Amino acid sequence: MTYCDFLMYEHLDQHRVLEPTCLNGFKNLEDFMDRFEALPSIAAYLKSDRFYVHPICNRRAKFSNEPNYGASDHIKN
Repeated sequence: MTYCDFLMYEHLDQHRVLEPTCLNGFKNLEDFMDRFEALPSIAAYLKSDRFYVHPICNRRAKFSNEPNYGASDHIKN
């Protein structure tokens, strides 16, 4: 698992938000996403209350780039 794996996962996941079937037919990419989401620590995070589904939240996004929640609400000390 590398930093690049996380970047690729986020990039592909954002594409799935915009077009849920965009990876259909690309078995290697579908398998990558499945393997990433099946990693024990990732799977636990995705099922936890810390995981916040927010479609596209980055500086370049022209929509949905500002979550409407207090970030401090989701930070565990």
